[in-house]
Amino acid sequence: MKISDKLSQRKKGDVSYSFEYFCPKTEQGVFNLIDRIDLMSKLGPLFVDITWNAGGSSSSDTTLELIQVTQNEIGADTCMHMTCTNMTIKEVDAALQSAYDSGCRNILALRGDPPIDRSNDHNSSTPNGSNESESSDATTDNNRSEFKYAKDLVKHIRAKFGDSVSIGVAGYPEGLAEQPDNDLLITHLKEKVDAGADFVVTQMFYDADAFVEWFEKVRAAGINVPLIPGIMPVSGWASFLRRARWCQIKLPQHWLDALEPLAHDDAAIRAKGTELVAELCQELVRRTDIDHFHFYTMNLEKSPVMCLDALNLIDESAVDEGTAPLIVPTAQRSRLRSGSSFSSVKPIHWRNRPKSYSSRTAAWDEFPNGRWGDVRSPAFNELNELEALLKVSTAAARKWWGHPANAADVGKVVQEYIRGTLTSLPWSESPAADEIKAIEDSVLELNDGTNEWFTVNSQPAVNGAESTDPMFGWGPVHGYVFQKAYVELLVSPKTWNEKLHPKLKAIEHDVATYYAVDAVSCDLLTNAHEDEVNAVTWGIFPGKEIVQPTIVEGASFLAWRDEAFRIAQEWSRCYQKDSDSFKFLNEVAEKWILVNVVYHDFHNRNGIFELFK
Repeated sequence: MKISDKLSQRKKGDVSYSFEYFCPKTEQGVFNLIDRIDLMSKLGPLFVDITWNAGGSSSSDTTLELIQVTQNEIGADTCMHMTCTNMTIKEVDAALQSAYDSGCRNILALRGDPPIDRSNDHNSSTPNGSNESESSDATTDNNRSEFKYAKDLVKHIRAKFGDSVSIGVAGYPEGLAEQPDNDLLITHLKEKVDAGADFVVTQMFYDADAFVEWFEKVRAAGINVPLIPGIMPVSGWASFLRRARWCQIKLPQHWLDALEPLAHDDAAIRAKGTELVAELCQELVRRTDIDHFHFYTMNLEKSPVMCLDALNLIDESAVDEGTAPLIVPTAQRSRLRSGSSFSSVKPIHWRNRPKSYSSRTAAWDEFPNGRWGDVRSPAFNELNELEALLKVSTAAARKWWGHPANAADVGKVVQEYIRGTLTSLPWSESPAADEIKAIEDSVLELNDGTNEWFTVNSQPAVNGAESTDPMFGWGPVHGYVFQKAYVELLVSPKTWNEKLHPKLKAIEHDVATYYAVDAVSCDLLTNAHEDEVNAVTWGIFPGKEIVQPTIVEGASFLAWRDEAFRIAQEWSRCYQKDSDSFKFLNEVAEKWILVNVVYHDFHNRNGIFELFK
């Protein structure tokens, strides 16, 4: 059913909501996301939104699979993101037709990230493929797409499908980094609505006053379609800051004052964040005609459900450990069938997994921390979904990271980052975590240029630190957290073959495990056992089993490998092709080895560094 019809047919005064999900990195994660969507659909969202990754990504096929399963197997009305850049007309039409044939009648039409051009200093984008700095006319590129802007895609969809589909577009209450002129963005929004869009979903925000001001301007401009606020729940302090910085939105001072004192208590942060998000939504209902909220779930369950509960939007009969009757009448909802073919989204052990798997594993990603997540989690690698490519201008990359021509030069950049002089690296947009101070001297030594390698990530061993510890703590209070030491680095083939690999091969498996892979190989070099899963971060809390095992294993390492080398490739393009910097970084991207080492004795903080001497 069309979103526009569902919105118009509600009773006056009813407040509704929807959920947005992204495509996980791994096959197991996708399958478990299906379970999670099925479970959360019992809460009665108006629709379920699935994001799109264009430009040849396998995630494009996964998006279509998820649309088909959610629409036909789970029985929830779907909305599919559709971007128009980095796609040919043929690819766009094929995706639209596939979604339509699956029963999807809703498209969120976005321009998407522009093709990255490192020849100038104007590359900027926003997450979820929603970069929308538009001008008046479309241009034609027969090699790519006729659609330069979202309004062109809207026109195309409307011409192709008529009124049989509902089309949404993006809105930006706080503007865009590349186009801070809100009045101009509202003009562009009006053009998209005039082209055929019949609802607007906004970028995330936390400033109610800024939204209301934008809302009033939008209405004054003659835009009368439903405006749907995009709501990002607060699941942790670090992710809260990171997402706000990524989208370049304002953080109200009273939010910071309320949340910062709780920074080392994830449960308290989430509870207070839920309270603030609920107050934000209530204020929007009070001050505007807003009556629908779109939750960016980040593939997590707990945080958005807590927000709905705080807003009294959950039918209590639907929340009963997953056993209550469905909100959607059974007659209108097709059952999951063990014989259904999910193609690329079906995991190897499909037959052995009970349908209630997601309810038993809901706590896996309750407090997402760090890069290494559970490969089975629907939210696995969500940070890297947002941070996969180098998201800085050429000028900024050169200013911050100089002109590296060898491993020693990159090592110096890493050293400055570890010391706190630099606040980001190509592989890390956030400042170095406080815990790095515990191993600072050792990491600095690893990057001193003696060897042809440099570190990408590292973690100290922790043995039973209190969960409120300012350096290592996370999770609920009165708990204890543990970590195994690990080091991740990029190594030249020569150094790998002649020095590091022989040394790692000689180490007993019970002492340390390693994974190594280049940019193109599907075969991991490792001393780990087949299908071995190695927990590197975990916590023990009152009244709970062991919580949040952050893991290292083969599938997750390969998923990260793809992004790590793509980032190196993007960095190389910040320099002229005949420069030493381009040649070196391009060699890193194409020929170097990504290595991860985990040291199992978490009582021994320095043991891992002895392996590199």
